[in-house]
Amino acid sequence: MSIFRVSGSARLAGWAAALFAVGFSAECAAAESRSWVVGWFTLATYSQEGDCSAGINPSIYEVYRTVLQNMGKTPKEIETIFSDIGNGGPPATQELFINRGRIDGKPVNIYDNPMSAPDPKFREVDGKYAFGFNLDGKADTGYEGPESHERGVDNQYYRALGCNQNHRAFPPDRPTHAIYIWNGARDSSPAWIITVKGENLDQDGEVTVLFDRALKHATLDATGNVVADATFRIDPSPRSHNELKGRIKDSILYIDDGDLHLLGDPFNYVKLQLANTHARFKLLPGGKLEGILGGYMPWMNLYFSYSSHGYVAEVNESINYHGVYHALRRLADAYPDPKTGQNTAISVAYRVEAVRAFTLPAEPIKSADAR
Repeated sequence: MSIFRVSGSARLAGWAAALFAVGFSAECAAAESRSWVVGWFTLATYSQEGDCSAGINPSIYEVYRTVLQNMGKTPKEIETIFSDIGNGGPPATQELFINRGRIDGKPVNIYDNPMSAPDPKFREVDGKYAFGFNLDGKADTGYEGPESHERGVDNQYYRALGCNQNHRAFPPDRPTHAIYIWNGARDSSPAWIITVKGENLDQDGEVTVLFDRALKHATLDATGNVVADATFRIDPSPRSHNELKGRIKDSILYIDDGDLHLLGDPFNYVKLQLANTHARFKLLPGGKLEGILGGYMPWMNLYFSYSSHGYVAEVNESINYHGVYHALRRLADAYPDPKTGQNTAISVAYRVEAVRAFTLPAEPIKSADAR
């Protein structure tokens, strides 16, 4: 089933599944259950020398300089404008860059109207390796997994943006953009919880994997890491309850299909929405879980997570949001629109790090009449 529409019957089924999954029936009590709270959720990068053969994309200051030149500004005018940018610049300076799009010759907001200016053609990651999964079953396209050595790995999100400096990092380092976004989200948004249920989680076998949202955010320790062994009550809303089939083999948790949807932070990860969900999580000593989560995501969701921040964030992150739109649109690789043929989703891969947690069952939402 596509992740882009949820029928009324599916919503009702989701409610029932959510309430049942977090309940303590005799059957569930007999099975083993372990939970983790997500501490890091970032674009899975594998940046190496030479993987952007055309070079790194221009900084936002280089982009703005080109914009001003195209507007006919003189070198002296450009330098005067640039001297104001350091602290965001006065309103007049901001307006120049915010309204750098053109419709019928008139300036328009470039973030709201990304088609109002030509595609700046982001340089793409054309190296051999990238994290992710072979989602389309084609081994002769895509990347090779640097750890799994799977062929045909699909991660067009990384291809699209991995040649921007703030999206580059080699594990265990994290890209600047991801740190900026995730730090803001995890400190205020309800935490994401992963729960695995099975007969014996220390042995190979089939399991059920639950992805839920908690009712409170995670707590951080003095080093900025998420505190382990905290207790969370699960949000009873079906909008963030997922139950997927998985398997454990050699202390690695695999997921090979299914739809996943988790509400996030309204200003950052508004919603994580994956189709053909895949995961490869290592179950590590000390109660830690880490690995790669991927699938197909609506690329407009990704674009919104950038453009909604506007001019100040574009300056701070030094990435051309207008270019982000065109790169995602151009490299989207799944779920074509039946009318236009334009792909509506793009393959993605995220690095997930989680620590052991405990969960309490959700309390059913009561109607106004019941109260």
